[in-house]
Amino acid sequence: MKIPHLPVLLLAISLPLTLRAELLIYEGFDPADSSADLQSGQLAGATSKGFAADSKWEVLGKDDFVAEFSSDGLSMQGLATKGGAARIGVGGAGQGGVNVFRRSGTSIAPGSTIYGSFLFQNDQTESRYLTSLGIETGEELPDEKGNIKPAHQLADNDTAMVLTLSPDSFARDEEGVPGRATQGIKVGKYPTPGSKDMAGAEQELSNGETYLVVWSVTNTAASGAPASQQQVVMWILSQDNLNAIRAGGEASESAVDSNNLVRIVASKGLQGRLTDSDYLNLMAGIAGGHKRSSSIYDEIRIGSDMPSVLPAP
Repeated sequence: MKIPHLPVLLLAISLPLTLRAELLIYEGFDPADSSADLQSGQLAGATSKGFAADSKWEVLGKDDFVAEFSSDGLSMQGLATKGGAARIGVGGAGQGGVNVFRRSGTSIAPGSTIYGSFLFQNDQTESRYLTSLGIETGEELPDEKGNIKPAHQLADNDTAMVLTLSPDSFARDEEGVPGRATQGIKVGKYPTPGSKDMAGAEQELSNGETYLVVWSVTNTAASGAPASQQQVVMWILSQDNLNAIRAGGEASESAVDSNNLVRIVASKGLQGRLTDSDYLNLMAGIAGGHKRSSSIYDEIRIGSDMPSVLPAP
């Protein structure tokens, strides 16, 4: 039998690796120490990937809030899961809120397309509660009124992208009151500091039910550089949606487009991105509420393509 020339043989062996789906960031909230506390500054998870070396989830809160590990992780049939979860919430009078953030150790080249996913469960008792997953710069930057705000505060002045999963300013009734079923995207715009492009849609998310949130950023942007054709998409999926995707074979963007509860798109001139100096951020806030609302986040993934963030068990 003729043996291929060694360099050709090595190329043949290595070629499939370049085509393999790559998971860039993962957080399953499975602390190696079962007594770990999200607010204590301990390492977040034994299986974390893609974060800055020795980074931890940090907590910055105001008034009445909760930010803690949950030993029971979220799960959805057809999706690989492990470990626990993170629960964040707010309650009581005033303008309570909490930001939970961890520094990325991964940079995405400008012009790339990235995908993300996470499991989510809500326990919302008041319509003025909102929660989101975002990517923030961790810098002191101006808000939409031009006022300089500290980093990691309860404002989106330093966020490149926010995926909102409860009421916000995306849709209000004739009296200006936000509806409880509103979901949406905010993405930083170029070149106005603090400005955001917003897109929203209405989709009721039942309390106590687990949903799969999938998102993508096409034409990721470097800090300060325009993204003339960027598009940010968020899909919210139920268990039935994921079942239909699995029945059709490997997860793909077209399959997710065809099987979802809602699809939300923001586009043109945006600053959605991920660099190794950015932070992944979980936020919960309430405006003048008197009851406690909370959300559970789990299985946060960012990858180079759709299969990498929707791995089968």
